[in-house]
Amino acid sequence: MFKILVADDEDVIRKGIVTILKRELDSDICYLEAENGIEAHKLCKEHLPQIVITDIRMPFCDGLNLIKNIRENGYSPTFIILSGYADFEYAKSAITLGVKEYVLKPIKKQEFVSMVGAYVKSLTNEKHRIDEKLVRESENRKVTENVKQKLLRYLLDCPDSEEAKKYLSELYDLGIRFNENLLLSAMIQYQVTEENREFIDFAVKNIVDEVLTEDVSGNFLISVQYESGRIAAIFEGIKRESMLSLVKHELGKINSLIRKYLFVEVFTGVGDVVYGSMLLYKSFNLAAEALNFKLYRTGSNVQLFSDIPVSIKNEEEDLGRLIHPLENIRIAEIINVFEKLITLPPSIQSLSAVEKSYAQLIKTVDRQLNKYNSTGMKNIVQPVPFYELWSFLQMKQEIIRYLNQVYEIACQAKIDVSNKKLVVDVLQYVRENAAGDINLNIVAEKFGRTPAYMSALFKKGTGMGFNEYITNIRMNMAKQMLEDTGIPISEVSGLCGYLNPKYFSVAFKNVFGMSPAAYRQNSLQ
Repeated sequence: MFKILVADDEDVIRKGIVTILKRELDSDICYLEAENGIEAHKLCKEHLPQIVITDIRMPFCDGLNLIKNIRENGYSPTFIILSGYADFEYAKSAITLGVKEYVLKPIKKQEFVSMVGAYVKSLTNEKHRIDEKLVRESENRKVTENVKQKLLRYLLDCPDSEEAKKYLSELYDLGIRFNENLLLSAMIQYQVTEENREFIDFAVKNIVDEVLTEDVSGNFLISVQYESGRIAAIFEGIKRESMLSLVKHELGKINSLIRKYLFVEVFTGVGDVVYGSMLLYKSFNLAAEALNFKLYRTGSNVQLFSDIPVSIKNEEEDLGRLIHPLENIRIAEIINVFEKLITLPPSIQSLSAVEKSYAQLIKTVDRQLNKYNSTGMKNIVQPVPFYELWSFLQMKQEIIRYLNQVYEIACQAKIDVSNKKLVVDVLQYVRENAAGDINLNIVAEKFGRTPAYMSALFKKGTGMGFNEYITNIRMNMAKQMLEDTGIPISEVSGLCGYLNPKYFSVAFKNVFGMSPAAYRQNSLQ
């Protein structure tokens, strides 16, 4: 809002000026009044009026001293001096202080209103012009920053030297120059949730830039918002070991601040040192590998690639035999394959074996799904990418969730068209009531069929007998509860439809090859 301060020790004159201006000028103006120079100075500091109309003679601090004091504070409103003295010396002093107008009392109302109105219009137009300029500059800065970030992402992902040269040239034109020193890339990953999605990237990048700019300004080049939930940072230096030590320390500090203020999981992978910007992508790729080492929960939240142990290459399991056909998919055996890989000593090779098996599983299943003609295929929720996993437990949960979807869809797709709706309804009913008192007679009665007819239909539609199907559902329920909750095993038994805990344990061991207690212990590792 536009503000005008009127300072005069004579109430009649001060209030008369305010009344006249309010009546004649734009209503969207705030008027401030001061009866002496000290009060006027205080109001100027608090409210920053655009125009100050002041009497030249006031108690405690006259108009000229008021103007001088205000200007010394770095604030320059438009000053209009009022005076009953046609004194040349006053006028000369006022001019040296930058006063715009020197008005003699008694004031000529119409001339005064026109003069003040002209200044209001001029200052308002100038403010609009400045605001528009600032908006344009801000938009230009945003566009430039977006272009920089995009080019940096391209550079980090680019193994082709000729293409990298092009990106480096364009970055140079935008003011980003890589000296041909040792370079190092790191990747910071943090959890993005529905609750923090709107602000988390902005908040983390601010923390990263503030800490690194302040603490390692000589070594820190730039940060890159690689994608939501992941920020890359690029460093330079002249000694490998000192670079790694410094970067690890500072990134640990950043991780602590993110945890403290944003309440999310965070982990950082640090690549190895390379010479020259053309090889920056290598350091970045190694940082991404180090980042995946978070699954091993080694205790540190910053992992240097150079510190990861090396072991012999592990043989890859053939998961295809456990998947084909999808309606006979062996989920428990697949999980056991991953259990073996997870329990291998942590190393680059062990991590690679887990990642490749995870990717192979999804690829093989997707290839098999293409053979099924079912509208339900498009509703299958894919597992999260490997780099988004935060623990091996989460990985197993993703696999089980995904394969259970696939299994249900595959079974439905195999059902004869003439009986498909009935079998789908039966399967849904059985799944919803599997934890209760349910048997083939109950299901047959529910759907108005004989037990023999229902048994034959069930076998034909699912490839399994009724009891085998019920057991499969209950065992999957048991696994989920054993992995995700602290419910006592005796209660898990009842919640899965087994009144006798001993019988439940025997049944569980027959399916998974270990007791419920052992399974829970393994899932917590």
